[in-house]
Amino acid sequence: MAPALGRGVRRREPARGGGGRGLDARRTEHGSGLVAGGRDGAAVGGAGGADRRPLDLDGLPPVRRIPAPEVRGCRERRRRFSALGRAAGRGGGLRPGQRPGPGRVAGMAAGALAALPGRVGKGADGLDRAPAAGRNSGGALTMRRWRGLLNALRAWDDRRHRARRGARRRALFDGESQMHFAMFETLYGAMRLDPRLELSLTCSWSGGLKVPLSSLRSVLEEADAHWVPYRRAKWRKWDLYVSSCFDVPWLARPAPWADTFHGVGEKWTADGSRLYMAHPLAARYDRLLCPNRRLAEQFAARPAFLKTPESLRLTGLARSDPLLWLNTPEVRARLRAALAVPDGVPLAVFAPTWGPDGALALHGEELVRACREAGAELAVKLHACSYLPDPACNGGVDWRGRLDAWARRYGFRHLPHADLASLLLAADVLIADFGSAAVEFCLLDRPLVFFRSEAQAARTGGDRFQFDALCAAGGGARDAAELRKGLAAALRGGDGAAAAARRALRETFFHDAGNATANGLRELYALMELDLPAGLVEAYRERRRRRALEQPAAFLGLT
Repeated sequence: MAPALGRGVRRREPARGGGGRGLDARRTEHGSGLVAGGRDGAAVGGAGGADRRPLDLDGLPPVRRIPAPEVRGCRERRRRFSALGRAAGRGGGLRPGQRPGPGRVAGMAAGALAALPGRVGKGADGLDRAPAAGRNSGGALTMRRWRGLLNALRAWDDRRHRARRGARRRALFDGESQMHFAMFETLYGAMRLDPRLELSLTCSWSGGLKVPLSSLRSVLEEADAHWVPYRRAKWRKWDLYVSSCFDVPWLARPAPWADTFHGVGEKWTADGSRLYMAHPLAARYDRLLCPNRRLAEQFAARPAFLKTPESLRLTGLARSDPLLWLNTPEVRARLRAALAVPDGVPLAVFAPTWGPDGALALHGEELVRACREAGAELAVKLHACSYLPDPACNGGVDWRGRLDAWARRYGFRHLPHADLASLLLAADVLIADFGSAAVEFCLLDRPLVFFRSEAQAARTGGDRFQFDALCAAGGGARDAAELRKGLAAALRGGDGAAAAARRALRETFFHDAGNATANGLRELYALMELDLPAGLVEAYRERRRRRALEQPAAFLGLT
């Protein structure tokens, strides 16, 4: 903005062709000053060439010099809106000098909004929070206007996309580790068979993927799964966004959100008031594919955690369906052969959860040695967090290296990249502590040896319902000696009370077990405004069965 001229001084535009003499108000190095424009636009005042001279202002009213604070304000506004322009260009993915097309307008507006000072931030619960009123009330008003503009542009962009997309849909699956992607493995696998859908993977977690991309593709049984970096995915237009763990991703363009939850293990908040998975971040999601009624009741008691009353859907846990689909003697025999388990020898799987008070951290080597002394073949698969280099997850222990050393010493199989659900299919008995794996194994109605850690139960908190039910189903061994007894009893079989407890766990924590994938797909296809193809789930189920029979090592995640 040019500095104000004094009274009686009028700006004259040069005549067409560059002629005319007049005064041109220009900002000098110090923010104010006047130079005169010559006939050909050459300045005759200021610090320029040899023909320049100071303008004679005798007889004119004095020119008001702009105070320094106003100069700084002008510069700040200029810098701010230049930043908005640059942010808008980034949001639209523009190159310098490139004009935006209509499909990039919403992304450009979102980028400009993100660059505004005092923009909406995240509260302690991760939800959007508007700036507080007060001295910055003008900024808050500007913010509301920008948000109104952004919402209008996003709505227009969504209408335009829906009118032009036809039957094609693009879905984005978001996760950070094998566990997260395994939770929507069956949903992704079935949707992959639909030629109308284009599926992509990303990781919105600020720390990036916790495991190699190849291991995620192995979990999803697709070597060429399409990966999109989050820095690009957040600007694209998607017809569906799916996650398995509530997070705070940001998408510039509107899309329906769905979450599958990440298991059925019940962990409570520190004050014991609610289940941790009944989280306020769920209010960002259009569909919550709830695995059981206990979790649904937690949300029903907290309607503020739901985007709409229709957001919560009781579908069951889709990830566990293959345990019922493929629990046949034919499949089990092929999987045991791939693990080189001799005929007639029981296979025990040790699948502890992570943390400083679990079975692995407290009695890991003793439990491994006890299993081998009982005469069973042993396969060990740790929780994904135990393999991470973060001390908050592994407790400062290199569990991968330690388990490899124990495997050489005691002669068992350490399978860090194996698919846990496939291992559970092959297992005759599971040894586990408090976590989702022990609950899921109850779907197979085979012996469970549950390691009881009171410290783990205290940290988990809550009403201890699931913990006590697992103790009833698996014996609740407190040390290696009790584990030996429990393992021997499990291998003998015939414990009627434990079998009844396992069936009760199945009925409580798995709604409509075996049909959760079909239930979840109906909800996802409704969000995409598509009809679920007839026979899609059956085709995917048969595809998984053939893979288990023809490629058992790949099915187990060993290759």
